[in-house]
Amino acid sequence: MTLSNFWLVLTLKSNFFADGVKICVKIVNITDSSALQKALSALVAWADEWQLSISIYKYCVLHIGKVTVTRQFHIKDSPLPVVSSYCDLGITITI
Repeated sequence: MTLSNFWLVLTLKSNFFADGVKICVKIVNITDSSALQKALSALVAWADEWQLSISIYKYCVLHIGKVTVTRQFHIKDSPLPVVSSYCDLGITITI
């Protein structure tokens, strides 16, 4: 899967950086939740094809808003932890 093909699969709002990716999605129904998991799986497939490792310990789920999603998201077979605070590039987001 080339990067351009990956972008076609990843229809959610995302930002790529030198060594990471941020995926943001507003989840209002199960379809949105499934789309996020599909994007995570596409990221894994892309990284595997290019023989890139994914530092799973750097990934997490941060719920912002009144409704929390009960679905557990995974990268490969590893569940992503749900956190109430996240620091990235010196900026902390706390809910």
